[in-house]
Amino acid sequence: MHNPPKLSLGSVFQLAPQEQAQHNFNARLIGYLESHTLLLHYDPAHAAACRPGQHMLARFSEGDNRFAFVSEVKAVCRHPFPYLHLAYPRGVQGIMLRRSQRLPLGGESAPVIRLDMNDGRQHLLVTLADISPSGARLSASRRLGDIDDRFAIEMQPAGHETPVKLPCVVRYVRREPRGEEILYHHGVQFNELDTTAQDFIDRFIRDTINRQRQTMPT
Repeated sequence: MHNPPKLSLGSVFQLAPQEQAQHNFNARLIGYLESHTLLLHYDPAHAAACRPGQHMLARFSEGDNRFAFVSEVKAVCRHPFPYLHLAYPRGVQGIMLRRSQRLPLGGESAPVIRLDMNDGRQHLLVTLADISPSGARLSASRRLGDIDDRFAIEMQPAGHETPVKLPCVVRYVRREPRGEEILYHHGVQFNELDTTAQDFIDRFIRDTINRQRQTMPT
């Protein structure tokens, strides 16, 4: 366990009932009393998942790190707007890798993935060059977009009937001449991932590291 990072008003928390992690929704921090309570504004469409005594899994980002903690709903308020009182976390779990600690996926280990571009009607195959909990680098023979453009990475995990979609925002584009061809590298930041997508990334990184260790010469 770690002490909670400094909280910032306006930060977005991803909440999910502890026993129903697939039912996740966003809530915005509107106030807190240290060591006592957090106040979070949320969409009343998710009111059925919120009740006093309910334990919530909360995830949020601070800089290049992701944090998670479990908290109890102390009160559900509807006036003057819908907001929750959550118990102030005693600590947080799972400080994730920093952006600089990307996992390279070069050579034969670099998977080819499918991109679902913009309106979902255009699909492209590109190479996933590296990945971290906060983003990835995509390589392609054509430019995929401009800075701040949004699209989704689509990956098909083993044992999943449907693909996992990872919403992204383009943060940089770099051109690399390769003979008569140009290779475009795109740095993307993951954006508003749901619990399934976050768990998939964490598991994908862990499994890839384990495979790479097993193939290293002794």
